[in-house]
Amino acid sequence: MKKVRLGLIGAGWWGTAHHLPTAMNREEVIMDSVSRLGSEELEIVKNEFNFDFASENFLDVIERKPDGIIVSSPHTLHYEHSIAALKAGIPVLCEKPMTTSAEEARDLVNTAKKNNVHLMMSHGWHYLELVQKAKEYMKDNIIGDIEYLVCVLSSPVRDLLEGRGLDLRGAKVLFSPENNTWADPVRAGGGYGYAQLTHILGLTFLLADIVPKKVFSFSSSPNSQVEIHNSISVQCEDGIVATFSGSASHKNNRFKTLVRIYGSKGELELELDRENTLTLNIVNKDYTVLKDSELQGHKEKPVTNASLGDPKGFQPTNNFIDLISGKSEVNWSPGIVGMRSIEVLDAAYRSAISGTLESV
Repeated sequence: MKKVRLGLIGAGWWGTAHHLPTAMNREEVIMDSVSRLGSEELEIVKNEFNFDFASENFLDVIERKPDGIIVSSPHTLHYEHSIAALKAGIPVLCEKPMTTSAEEARDLVNTAKKNNVHLMMSHGWHYLELVQKAKEYMKDNIIGDIEYLVCVLSSPVRDLLEGRGLDLRGAKVLFSPENNTWADPVRAGGGYGYAQLTHILGLTFLLADIVPKKVFSFSSSPNSQVEIHNSISVQCEDGIVATFSGSASHKNNRFKTLVRIYGSKGELELELDRENTLTLNIVNKDYTVLKDSELQGHKEKPVTNASLGDPKGFQPTNNFIDLISGKSEVNWSPGIVGMRSIEVLDAAYRSAISGTLESV
């Protein structure tokens, strides 16, 4: 078995609750190096996950030339950390959002291609069997040419984006999210768009090969410095039109996700909720309805987070380890998915300010 040395930059809430526990359980992984700010917190992480090396300077991790680096730092630092690793020829698994500007996102994709290294985004939904089945349908062109898409997301992060934070500390979580990395417009780069809408944007661009060209957007911030509601209309190549809307709901609510893709031959609908379902309607044929519980062979909603009890851990981390170890050549969240997402959001944020249609 090929051993791989793994590094992580940004060992905060998400990295220590999801990426690192998964990596620790992979016997081929050597926990090589970790970086974060705060000497006491850094020491906790180093000891908890048995890292060989720890530093507050992320460049020290890159200089060690691990076989792969996970970037899980605050949004506005993703580009700086990822581009340094890619230029050094090191594969990168980048947390969403890829960056906070389209220019930076394109640079990451181009650099990865130029240096022939893996660039992967961290999207857990892409590993649900239901989503992968939907991807097969779309690849087989079963609904014909794409004409229109409707994508809706709500998630219970209002407290987080309004600066009240989330206290998630427990047996499997070392740190709670830091308020300023989500609610401070300078540190976070934006609100619900970067924090959450990237989930459904990434999912959509995995399923649909569409190229955004122009964007018009509204957003609102009733009691926050960053936006908590988004309404985005997108004009794509080949006359395709798409809408993306998202809302930060109140705590104790659940994620609600809906993607509808209308084509020249039929429609595909993917709903991720308590009863994860994939509905396919082909012209002149009956509805086909699949439930994730049926595909998985059990009734519980499948989870993809180590901290939520999935025995396999966080699947993006597993996929990345498989890629850098040579166990798999399939990247379920390639860099292009992150780039397209940021192209939409970059133009959407500009449109919300200008009140006009903005080019990608």
